[in-house]
Amino acid sequence: GLGLTISQQLVEVHGGTIHVESVVPTGARFVFELPVASPYNPA
Repeated sequence: GLGLTISQQLVEVHGGTIHVESVVPTGARFVFELPVASPYNPA
């Protein structure tokens, strides 16, 4: 399906990464990391 491709694009647009980890014998784990935004500070 398209779900994983869409997820990857969304994560990358936000400056993050996504990868898969094999979890034997139960399957796979998808891990994504996003950068922490700076606190909002209006001028």
